[in-house]
Amino acid sequence: MASSSAAPASMAFVSADRLAPYLHAAAADQMVAWDLYVWNRDLSAAFLADIAILEVALRNAMNDRLVAHFGPTWYAQDIGIDDRSRQALARAWDGLPHSRRKTGWLVAQLMFGFWTGLLDAGSWVGREPQRFRMNHEVLWRSCLYAAFPGGRAEARRQGGQFTRTRRTMS
Repeated sequence: MASSSAAPASMAFVSADRLAPYLHAAAADQMVAWDLYVWNRDLSAAFLADIAILEVALRNAMNDRLVAHFGPTWYAQDIGIDDRSRQALARAWDGLPHSRRKTGWLVAQLMFGFWTGLLDAGSWVGREPQRFRMNHEVLWRSCLYAAFPGGRAEARRQGGQFTRTRRTMS
């Protein structure tokens, strides 16, 4: 690993707890610890670039399936999502200028957590005494499974079934 920058005279701006693993790995050599810290930052930035591409691909694939199943204003219908997802939709919608309140802009405004949340089991909708568990399995089976076109073939190849809850690879 080449030194990307000299260690600052004082690394006081980095907390002791944050720097401790790097100092440990560097046998208490501050210069090497700093190089490791910077390397970790650079590696993290590289991963974020790929995650950004994954996020765009995921949200566009899922939106395409929602549009195909519910129509272009799927977000304005009761499609069976929990309160947490409804609140994320409302925040994204409220964050759009009126001139951009269209599906494409909304999809881009929704955070990664919204999309991955549609793939989990679902949470609650409503308040007591009218509080009910929302089951995202219905949404998965009705359309979201199709956002992962290679899923069935890959699951079969591994000797399993393609389901919403399949998380491990053989």
